[in-house]
Amino acid sequence: MIPTFVYLDTGSRILPHLKEGEFGIEIEMQYSISTLEADTSARHRTVIYTDKPKRYEACAAEVIDVAMIPHLDFGRRSYVYRAKPSVLLHALRKFGGVCVFLDSDTFVRPGFKSAVTSMIANGALLWDLKSLPPYSDFPKDVAPCPNQASHRPCTSGRTYGNSGVIGLKPGWGEAILEDALHLIDEMRARGNQIRTLEQSAIFEAVWLNGQNALDTKPWIEHYCTNSKKRYMHWQIKRLLRRYGRPLPPLQPCIKLTQPRVKLYQYYWDAKRTLARAKNG
Repeated sequence: MIPTFVYLDTGSRILPHLKEGEFGIEIEMQYSISTLEADTSARHRTVIYTDKPKRYEACAAEVIDVAMIPHLDFGRRSYVYRAKPSVLLHALRKFGGVCVFLDSDTFVRPGFKSAVTSMIANGALLWDLKSLPPYSDFPKDVAPCPNQASHRPCTSGRTYGNSGVIGLKPGWGEAILEDALHLIDEMRARGNQIRTLEQSAIFEAVWLNGQNALDTKPWIEHYCTNSKKRYMHWQIKRLLRRYGRPLPPLQPCIKLTQPRVKLYQYYWDAKRTLARAKNG
């Protein structure tokens, strides 16, 4: 069965460097899907979960209106990032086979789809991993996870990293996501306001379920800082002016390096300072 790649747009942030009517998450997704389409190493399906389905009518993807999914609770305890494991769990149950969540601020290098289909047999796919001691990151008195009876955590260590990529397969992927959602809800009920709670919960659930975590960093660039986003948005908008929407399949063609990001940061800071001086 072909892998399904899942994107999410629910509640786009308004960023000061974007003009009215521009949405960073949509701009990012145009380029991410374009690079995914350009990777011909395997067949695939692309799905976008969104509360703005008209925004993606022209995309080369199946668009799912989250309002049409009964009982899908994204905003429980006012934590928007709960949506990520929620939609991935829905995709696993709806499409079967390997399902991979990609943050919009990612792009794909050639060979990624082939790597997904070969690596997934050995564990969960995540991004930018590091090894930590084999102890839980959550309080001991957290209520037992839904799949507690089947937990066999690895005693030699656990892995942590970034959840900009989450690749799972049916049979054990559902348990990871169910446990992650449980941990999110438990901690939010205790007043936990940490933005990366979803990430911690995913990695904790992978460890509790005894699954290896495998790094997709060789095939994925994930630009999650504000300075990198500003630079990438500027570059992607240039491609959109050239090719229109949706972007055609393009292998990664934007050079994302620290000197280029810093140079654009200087330009952005100077532009903002001049605008303030003009208006003030």
